[in-house]
Amino acid sequence: MLVRTLVCEDEPMARKKMARFIEKEPRLHLIGFAEDGPQSVKSILELRPDLVFLDIQMPGMDGFRVLEAVKDAECHFHLVFTTAFNQHAVKAFDYEAIDYLLKPFDVERFQKAVDRVLNRQRISAPDLAPILDALLHKQSEADRLAIRQGNQIELVTLAEIGWVEADDKYIQLHSPKNTFLHRMSLKDFLVRYGASGFVRTHRRYAVKVQEIQKLIQLGHGDYEMVLRSGARLPLSRAYAENVLSDS
Repeated sequence: MLVRTLVCEDEPMARKKMARFIEKEPRLHLIGFAEDGPQSVKSILELRPDLVFLDIQMPGMDGFRVLEAVKDAECHFHLVFTTAFNQHAVKAFDYEAIDYLLKPFDVERFQKAVDRVLNRQRISAPDLAPILDALLHKQSEADRLAIRQGNQIELVTLAEIGWVEADDKYIQLHSPKNTFLHRMSLKDFLVRYGASGFVRTHRRYAVKVQEIQKLIQLGHGDYEMVLRSGARLPLSRAYAENVLSDS
């Protein structure tokens, strides 16, 4: 049985692309397009699709308002979000979408979403975290990380983080109120986020220089750092120049 599919998308080129992808996908049957929010509501109510590819940023009404408008009409459909806007990603995850396609996506990624639909396999937090993290990096928003917290994804602003600790294949990001565990090496973190003011101070630690309040000399070129948060961390001789050159 073919999956009756509705595409809600305001960009003409994106609609043409989706039409090509659906035409090549024998499991789907395209029943229509909606070009803005109000038309999306009308099409969902009248066509009763099995699957909706829903853009979030649309004229007249965004994708979330579309879903709110049809939620009481007993319209049961599988939902795949299509968007290029990371600020909506965590909210979209709360709407029980089966998948989340980040523009631009290719036919292989599209087919993976279709596979999820047919298997009724909702996208999970482990799947979504690297997607969001890649999107943040792609859009040059190197001030935030997408971090998995149980079954949720939290976007953590690096301005909150005072220091970072290596923990096997993970890093612990420490803020005054919270500690976040993120799968990334300390070396990769510094390559990607060093411009945010972090420097390596020890084989296990990286610190935001502006958070250092005091240096206590221990001898043999080693120091102890006292941070504004009150944390005390080692500054080894091998990395002392990273801090002292900025002092």
